[in-house]
Amino acid sequence: MNKDFLKSIEKLALKVSKELIYFADGYEEELSALLSFEFKKNKINHLREVRNYHQSDYVSVKFDRPDFYLLPDKENKINEPVVIECKFGSTETIKKGREELFRYLLSHKNSTSKELSGIKQGILLLWHDSQISPSKPYRSKPAKIPELPIIQTKESLKDWKRKLKEHESKVNAYIESVLSQETYFFRPNTKRKVILELWEIETLNKKYSNSIIEFSKKYSNQI
Repeated sequence: MNKDFLKSIEKLALKVSKELIYFADGYEEELSALLSFEFKKNKINHLREVRNYHQSDYVSVKFDRPDFYLLPDKENKINEPVVIECKFGSTETIKKGREELFRYLLSHKNSTSKELSGIKQGILLLWHDSQISPSKPYRSKPAKIPELPIIQTKESLKDWKRKLKEHESKVNAYIESVLSQETYFFRPNTKRKVILELWEIETLNKKYSNSIIEFSKKYSNQI
């Protein structure tokens, strides 16, 4: 795929994110809708949230619905459809997004659509969230309440009561650290507002046995 084309997708993703500056949880759907509008304006041939049905020997048994399909385009060197999976969140969300993208790529071999059954490439697009932080750090949130010992002796009960008292103290300290906050800061993510990765199922020059399916990164705007 043409790298300049991938960079143009990144620019469009950045453009729509600027319209929703103060990112909140759950903006993935809105950002995807705005991106689809920009794709249409820029004459990028695509489909949005189309159901892909999985075919068994007898019947369609399941479907998935990726955020986008990029359709074949000679100018941008897209020879077959490409899946796009969109995510919104922190860097930790990238791991979940990659796994979902890989499963989409694997599942398409059973697609009822001949055009989609040969898909080998997919794009992960992450809109990075911004951060709202307190002026004073929160105290650590305590773990679960200590359980009553199964074998109850004088010593075990004494130790349990001690742990219970320590837990209560930590709970009170945590609550106090939340309630005592007087100032918060909004920190926009200026360095990594959009992360874009192109992944592909490897069919040639495999390093592993045929029973292991390998995915390799072909492009990243972070490298």
